[in-house]
Amino acid sequence: MNDCLSNVRQQKYQSLRPLDQREIELNTRQRALKEIERRQRLSDKTIDSSNDKAPP
Repeated sequence: MNDCLSNVRQQKYQSLRPLDQREIELNTRQRALKEIERRQRLSDKTIDSSNDKAPP
């Protein structure tokens, strides 16, 4: 019985492995996108603050 359960668990993890890898890839891309967005916001704030200080 234990051997059978072990085999089923192993098959389960093997079948889920591609999904786990895909999830890791998507999480990495999502973090990179958030970092790009964060840098863009900071850049926009810097530009806005420079424009506010420029004499008319």
